[in-house]
Amino acid sequence: FGAAAARASEEEILAETHKWVQAVIVDMKVCPFSNGVHTAGVPMGGVTYPLSRAEGAEAIYQAFWEQVEELALTDEKTLATVLLITPDFAQYSVDAYDALADSLGAALVNLGLEKDLQLVFFHPEFTFRDGKERMGGEGEAANFARRSPYPMINLLRTPQVRDAQKGIPTGSVYTTNERFITADH
Repeated sequence: FGAAAARASEEEILAETHKWVQAVIVDMKVCPFSNGVHTAGVPMGGVTYPLSRAEGAEAIYQAFWEQVEELALTDEKTLATVLLITPDFAQYSVDAYDALADSLGAALVNLGLEKDLQLVFFHPEFTFRDGKERMGGEGEAANFARRSPYPMINLLRTPQVRDAQKGIPTGSVYTTNERFITADH
């Protein structure tokens, strides 16, 4: 994974992303709410993979809010989740992507949208903010659950996440991910 975004066509980026979603998110069971590249959520609904070739934060914000609107206007059985791929923004700067993540998360809270929408961020160099504690041994595997071939923003419907989490002990997704990833590597 991880072809240079500048050289990759949109078709190559989408193909690489689908391959990663299948291999990591579905096959390694990183997301217990997904059963394929094109279905996720509870009830199962569609997944879209919009791609923004924007290089600046302002254009990424615009693409993000367009996807928020699309998700809000579409039935959850038709569209359960969005994986906004941003291959040309902060590809080699996880800190810049973290700043984007923080600002988008804060905007959702300030607008009261966190009850409707949750965000998960993926990046080729992702490390949990407490990564120092997780580095080395099996703990490092957890970082790989969020390392994607390109920077991506996953928009999830909060009610679907809550429904899917019923009966799943708090924190078990993290420990399950760590166990599956460690077993496969």
